[in-house]
Amino acid sequence: MTYPILKALSAKRSGRIGVVHFDSHFDNAEEYGGDILARCCPLRRIAELPDIDPRKMVHIGIRGPRNSPSQMRYARERGIPLFTMAEVRKQGLAEVLARAQEIAGDGTDGYYVTVCSDIIDHAFNPGGPLDFGGLTSGEMREALYTLGQGPMLGFDLVEVYPLADLHEASVHLLVWLAIYGLAGLAGLAVRRRGFSQRKLGKARKGKRGGGQRG
Repeated sequence: MTYPILKALSAKRSGRIGVVHFDSHFDNAEEYGGDILARCCPLRRIAELPDIDPRKMVHIGIRGPRNSPSQMRYARERGIPLFTMAEVRKQGLAEVLARAQEIAGDGTDGYYVTVCSDIIDHAFNPGGPLDFGGLTSGEMREALYTLGQGPMLGFDLVEVYPLADLHEASVHLLVWLAIYGLAGLAGLAVRRRGFSQRKLGKARKGKRGGGQRG
């Protein structure tokens, strides 16, 4: 669903849009089984949109044997910045997030975040793809909260397999992640309006007091 969302979003905005992509895989295949909109193709279609500069797209967490050399070559040829999972561990998640925000937010109206659940280690994501060595659930929560406090235009969370998610652990995980992404956006909105906890407390106190005086 990420490609049609970004296609619609770019059609409604006058400026460019950055993309931050969390995934084990590039998902930039030209086609799969003759289908150019298959689930392994969305990042390729997104890179072709006129208001998306591939150099403002960022892959985070790529790892594992289910990636093809051709998809790596495509990312390099289009100049798409890449942080493999090994690089995330070496540099630290906070540093990678800061770099991703800098890249995707520079010269754009903001960035869209798309999260495939296999960015998260399968130990924390039993209803998702069988990919190991990824982020913990807590790290992904922190990542979405952090990105939400920047110019995030929207986000999606994809790939939970209901038949594998026997105890609905992955469904609950993605709901939690969505809440933290929205919490980051809410915090940004509060700061932009010049609020603080102290001001908010005074406003509430004054409102209660006014009712008593009346």
